[in-house]
Amino acid sequence: MEEIDITPPSDSSQGGPDVKAELAQKAAERRAQQQNAHVIEGEAQVVTEEGEPVVESTQYVDEPTEQKDLEAEDLLAEILFKMDLAQSGSEMKVLVTEVTKLGPRLTDEQKQVASSIYQKNIDRLGLKTKKAA
Repeated sequence: MEEIDITPPSDSSQGGPDVKAELAQKAAERRAQQQNAHVIEGEAQVVTEEGEPVVESTQYVDEPTEQKDLEAEDLLAEILFKMDLAQSGSEMKVLVTEVTKLGPRLTDEQKQVASSIYQKNIDRLGLKTKKAA
């Protein structure tokens, strides 16, 4: 590897010692301020010996129903993935039955997504039936 000299030109080296001394002085002042004020640079905090207040959240109260929704969402995602892989009408029928069982646990948005994916796959498989005129 070739070494590259990154030393600045000699004109700017005259001010070098003054700049270093100035930076050292500023650093010393900053350290003194931090020690006196218990401040970490960029982050001021009041130092107390009290513990943090305990705040009860309603999020934990609804957890069982939320968990149920997450489970239904995961099951729906798995079923819809299988729909995309389905190769026949009989496979689609089984998957539609599974989605129907999940129905009460699904949101309206989830039902709409399931319906659109179902329609897309029915079209893909050529299973779309003609409606009576």
